[in-house]
Amino acid sequence: MIHVVGPSGSGKSTLLARVSGLLEGEGRVELDGMTITDLSARDLALRRAYLSQQQSPSALMPMFQYLALHQPGQVSVIAVDEVVAQLATRLMLTDKLTRPLTELSGGEWQRVRLAARYGPRSTLMPDCWCWMNLLPAWM
Repeated sequence: MIHVVGPSGSGKSTLLARVSGLLEGEGRVELDGMTITDLSARDLALRRAYLSQQQSPSALMPMFQYLALHQPGQVSVIAVDEVVAQLATRLMLTDKLTRPLTELSGGEWQRVRLAARYGPRSTLMPDCWCWMNLLPAWM
């Protein structure tokens, strides 16, 4: 895990957007030994994720449905329900499963977005849950 620390306005978000391939600029950014401009959108999505500081929820769906939509399509409905319940427990958001996304606090919405991005892969490979162990320290 890499931490980028600096005062407000110093370019932390710009740096992250640039290295994630969302912002063009001078020089070259490589990921896994390949220039990110040479990677397809699919390959980029499999190798990195970008979670912006602020993104308001645009869907009027409950939290459980948002998390369920981010699970692999080939997984059974029962397995998806179990994974969503596990994610909500780990996020300490079980009481908000039926709450619309627009009613979550900023911190709750960030945790839900993290789980949506990493949850599916991590559920299939439990050793990838290491980032979830850090959640209590973030709150």
